[in-house]
Amino acid sequence: MSKRISDIYRVAMYLRTSQDDEKYDKDLKAESNSISNQRLQIQDYIDKNEEMDLAKKYVNDGYSGINFERPAFK
Repeated sequence: MSKRISDIYRVAMYLRTSQDDEKYDKDLKAESNSISNQRLQIQDYIDKNEEMDLAKKYVNDGYSGINFERPAFK
């Protein structure tokens, strides 16, 4: 049975650096461990819920949650 459009939730993924991961070496890695782990966990959750459709990703790699001056958060 197919889902109706009204049964689909368009969701966004918001990822930010963990305080413990703020000092990763940007020259060695494309993204921090916390961003990679969050991306995998959230994508897995979305994949397991057919009523969800990922519409947008917001990423603040290098910005801790203790600081509200995060570009993707604004």
